[in-house]
Amino acid sequence: MNKQQHTNRGQNEEFNRVLYLVRHGSTNLNRESGSGKDIIRGHIDVPLAESGRREAIAAADRLERCGIQLIATSDLSRAVETAEIIAARSNAVVTAFYGLRPWKLGPAIEGHDYEEVLPRIRHFFQRPDETPQGGESFRHFKGRVFHTVAGIKVRGAYTKIAIVTHFRCIRLFESRKGRNDVDTGRFFGDGGPPCSIRLLCRGKVRAFGDEE
Repeated sequence: MNKQQHTNRGQNEEFNRVLYLVRHGSTNLNRESGSGKDIIRGHIDVPLAESGRREAIAAADRLERCGIQLIATSDLSRAVETAEIIAARSNAVVTAFYGLRPWKLGPAIEGHDYEEVLPRIRHFFQRPDETPQGGESFRHFKGRVFHTVAGIKVRGAYTKIAIVTHFRCIRLFESRKGRNDVDTGRFFGDGGPPCSIRLLCRGKVRAFGDEE
C-alpha cells in the first residue's frame, strides 16, 4: 500500500466511524435513583443502583443492532458495569480507560450536594489553570478526555465504538467549539438522563437515531 492509498484508507475509516456516547446508569448518589439529591460523584467509585442496572439493560436493548465492536469505558465501577451489561448483548470487546473518568474536583466538592457546590465548580471552570485541592484543573480534565477519545478512535479498525463515560465528559463534546474551546452555557446545561445515548460522528454530536 502506497502513501496515498494509506491516507485514503484512513480518511474513509474516519468518515465511516461512529462513536456512541453513553452516560453510565444511575447510582444511589444520583437524583434519578430516587435519593432526592444529586451528589457530585467525581472520582468516588460508587456502584450502580438497581435503577442504574435497569437503565443499562434498556440502553443495551437500544444498541443491540448497532454492530458495536468495541466498548471503551471509564474504569470506575458504575461505568464498567454499564459497559458490561451492554457488551453482553453486542459481544463487543470492553476496554477500560482512566482517561474517561469525570472531572476530578477533590474532596471539598466531591461527595457534596450539586446545588451547594455549583458555584465552586463554575469558579474552577472560569479559571481553567487553577487546581482544586486534591483534584485537577479544568484544562487538564478537558485535555485528558479529548486526548483519550482521540486515541480510542484510531484503536484498530473499529468503526462502531461505544464510549461509556460520565455526565461532564459527554458535556465536553456537546459544548466543544473548534478544536479545544468549550461553550460555558452548554457545558453547564442538561446532559440527559443516565444511560442516555448520543452519536459523535465526524466531530458532530447528534441525538441517537440520527445516523442518516
